[in-house]
Amino acid sequence: MERTDFKKFPWFEQIKEKFSNIIWSKNLNESPTILVIFEEVECESFVEMIGSIYNQELSIANFSGSSSSKRIVVGFDTEGKIPYSIQLSTKTVSAVIYIKAIGKLTDGLIKLLKDKSVIKAGVGVKADFDSLLSIFPSVKSESSLDVACVACRSGVTNNYLSLDVLAIDLLGIGKYKFVDQHKEKLYNREDWIAQTFKSMDQHKYAAVDAWIGFKLAETLYSNLKNHSSFYDWSKSNLTGNFQFHEHRDYDVKKNIVFGNNNQINYFPFSKNPSKPNISIFNSIKESKALKEVKNAEKYEKANNHENLLKLQEIKKKNKRPFI
Repeated sequence: MERTDFKKFPWFEQIKEKFSNIIWSKNLNESPTILVIFEEVECESFVEMIGSIYNQELSIANFSGSSSSKRIVVGFDTEGKIPYSIQLSTKTVSAVIYIKAIGKLTDGLIKLLKDKSVIKAGVGVKADFDSLLSIFPSVKSESSLDVACVACRSGVTNNYLSLDVLAIDLLGIGKYKFVDQHKEKLYNREDWIAQTFKSMDQHKYAAVDAWIGFKLAETLYSNLKNHSSFYDWSKSNLTGNFQFHEHRDYDVKKNIVFGNNNQINYFPFSKNPSKPNISIFNSIKESKALKEVKNAEKYEKANNHENLLKLQEIKKKNKRPFI
């Protein structure tokens, strides 16, 4: 926290006052300040603040933007097949909102998700929208900006690339990595929060992914814009229902319990019904390790920054495909 410039970034003073779990960034070029949110009050406070933070950041960065706190671009991501957290990020602040702890989507979150004027940037955004819709059927999220899709259709990349590959190639930074340790599956809200609260690496991993989504949108804008603002450029490039994978299994209802209001009940049991299956966890861990080996070649290629050079060439020759 000692490195945070409260005079240059006045919104950090408000953050310091309003939020109880803060991971302060040592270098905002390398990672955001992270808010870890388990309570509805803090969730609503952040949703209320995010528009103001976004516009203050734009003024400092000298990006032309909107003075409206409603017309904003945020980095967006979720964690879990049955989503247990939503991440929202600006240029300097990323919030990990544990909706499993809150037990619902708050009024502010619902409004933000449905708001077409709030653009959600990331990779696989439509898939995240669908996973949320499967457990909150009345909440249809709007305005997805899939930056991998934008990079591909603008000619920067030859195909749809993952978030981690784009981060290495275009930003020169890697996703936050951590070793996923086996955890007992808890069926009590208080125990689950206590366990999750200690998972510092998990908070950072989730927050950085959403922040990278925002940074990628910002980088593409800086090189592909003509005379439009960041917001207007983002709006003109919305990816709608685009989804890279033609099909994902979102039939999660068989694995969860819904309440009378057709809303997910994350903690339907008063006690753990069974012991955790360590063999399943180990199988998943091995699968992830194999995936990492397969991705190593992609990461090595991304370190050549071929797509970044192509993006810079587009800017240099003024051959920008969008407004």
